[in-house]
Amino acid sequence: MRKDYFLKRIPLFLLFVFLFSCNAGHNQSELIRCIKTYDRLLVKMDTDSLSQLYAPDGQLGDIAKGPDSIRKFLLKFADFRVLSNESLTDSILLHGDSAFQAGKYHQVTILPNKDTSNLHGRFEANWIYLPGGGWKIRKMVTKPL
Repeated sequence: MRKDYFLKRIPLFLLFVFLFSCNAGHNQSELIRCIKTYDRLLVKMDTDSLSQLYAPDGQLGDIAKGPDSIRKFLLKFADFRVLSNESLTDSILLHGDSAFQAGKYHQVTILPNKDTSNLHGRFEANWIYLPGGGWKIRKMVTKPL
C-alpha cells in the first residue's frame, strides 16, 4: 500500500519539479543591473552603447525613437561632462518579458560654459526582454524636480 501511495504521486512530483526548475520569468535584480549599466554609460557619455540599450522601436521620452535617432540626439551633448549619475529604483513591476521600473535619479554635470549642474528628478523606464538581446528599453522618461 505504501508503494502504491508513492507511485500515484510521482506524476504530481514530476510536474512540481518541472514547473519550478524552468525559468518561469525574470527577477527585479536584472533590471536594477540594467539601470546601473545605463548610469555607467551615461557617465562615460558612450552614446553608441547607450543607444544600443534601447529596443529597435525604443523611445527616449518623446524626443527620439530608435537607437540611431537616440544616438544622434545624445551626440548633441558631446560638450557636456557627466561627473556622476545615480538611479535609485523605487519600484519594478514585472509581467513576463516586459517590465516597468520607476525611481529617482541624481546627476552632476559640467556644462559647456564650465558651470556645474546638479540635476535630480524621477525616471520611468518600460523594458522589454528580447531573446538573444536581453533587456532593452522600450521607453525612458525623466521628470526633473
